[in-house]
Amino acid sequence: MSLHKGFLRPFFYRIFGRDQQPDSFLDCVSSVIHIGANTGQERDLYRSKNLQVLWVEPIPAVYEVLEANLRDYPRQSAVQALLYEKDGVRLSLNIASNGGESSWIMSLKEHKILWPDIAFLESIEMTAKTLVLGGAM
Repeated sequence: MSLHKGFLRPFFYRIFGRDQQPDSFLDCVSSVIHIGANTGQERDLYRSKNLQVLWVEPIPAVYEVLEANLRDYPRQSAVQALLYEKDGVRLSLNIASNGGESSWIMSLKEHKILWPDIAFLESIEMTAKTLVLGGAM
């Protein structure tokens, strides 16, 4: 089960009510920065909304699959990066056993309670980058 269907949809319903479609916010934007892209599972949804998308995925092997999956999506591009609050910091990224979907720099903690079959398989050292957006705040 994807994070989108398993967690975000029920969360959206609790916040905004069941009469709203969980993806309706996408009708109000022209672009998306999708951090934690994995293999780009939402690419067809984004294309159906004619969105320009920047995907960010840190895991090298998963990023290669993401790039291949985006070949026929000209309005969508990807970068391989581990985003963090400070640029240039060396961090260990813990790779999760669910195709990398639950990978992150912290321990699994409560995640283990909800999804006990997911574990960290390995850890890779990466140099973090910050995401800087242009324009006035």
